[in-house]
Amino acid sequence: MMLFKRDGYYHIQYFDECLQRNRRKSLKTKNKTDALKQLTNFKQSLIEDKKHPTCTLSQFKDEYTIFIRGNYTAKYLSSVELALRKLTAYIKKDIDLSELTNGLMEKFLLHVFGYSKYAAHLYCRTLKAAMNKAIAWGYIINNPVKGIKLPKIPTKHPSFVNINELSKIIENVSEKNIRDMIIVGFYTGMRLSEISHLKWNAVNFDSGIITVQNDAGFTTKSKHERIIPIHNKIKVLLSERYQCDAGLYVFSKRGILYRQEFISKSFKKAVRQSGLSNELHFHSLRHSFASMLVQQGVSLYVVKELLGHASISTTQIYSHLVKDNLINAIAALK
Repeated sequence: MMLFKRDGYYHIQYFDECLQRNRRKSLKTKNKTDALKQLTNFKQSLIEDKKHPTCTLSQFKDEYTIFIRGNYTAKYLSSVELALRKLTAYIKKDIDLSELTNGLMEKFLLHVFGYSKYAAHLYCRTLKAAMNKAIAWGYIINNPVKGIKLPKIPTKHPSFVNINELSKIIENVSEKNIRDMIIVGFYTGMRLSEISHLKWNAVNFDSGIITVQNDAGFTTKSKHERIIPIHNKIKVLLSERYQCDAGLYVFSKRGILYRQEFISKSFKKAVRQSGLSNELHFHSLRHSFASMLVQQGVSLYVVKELLGHASISTTQIYSHLVKDNLINAIAALK
């Protein structure tokens, strides 16, 4: 560490262990006595900063996953565990969290970007949140992921199906419960996790409303409840199911919930048998619901509320359909 003068003002040059490079800090004074006093205080602050509790990457991984398991969805927990496991495998040894420099994290994320662009961006978001929690717990001072900007992924419009394609998919699904889940997904825009955990007490036939709600056994992705008006086809479907089985859950097999992986694979199998695009997944039903609404002239803000998006920026992926509608409207003029 050194004290120097530039343009009449005193500055400090020191080595930032987190960023692994020299940095400079202006003391904003021309008085040497004041500068030396500030230098002493700055050295002491660096010493105090190093007194934070030590925690290795493996220890943090265990503690953080326990925290996530108790407060977030199983899907997010899986993302966290995967990101931390990949990071540990890349480093090849257990190190203290304070040794996770900005440069090391950037190299790791660029390494992942080389074979999976989407995974790299997912790991970046997940690890940034994890390191923010490490700061809150006092294990590190600065977030080593902060400021890292990966190359952008080309914008890709979501895949969706129309009514005719939905019919083809349904024809290739043998199990009624799965067929009904697919139809509900298409006409409500609910996430697979929301459909598989849907309870009868969330379905109000009188008001024609489904409430996507939080309870002890399930939490929505946004953690906010929302309401979805019941389409006539869904009202008929649910009424028939209720008359046959009014248990706790709308979709279950002898009271046992379906595994989401099984539902996804069943849908994917039906898509292949229908000869449709391999890019279609169960989540495409949610995109289909949103796309139909936008094409019918429904505001993106209304679509946002129906889908339960936390931000309108997420709903903007359907904005190209608004543009298409405007173009078609002008083309229809005589």
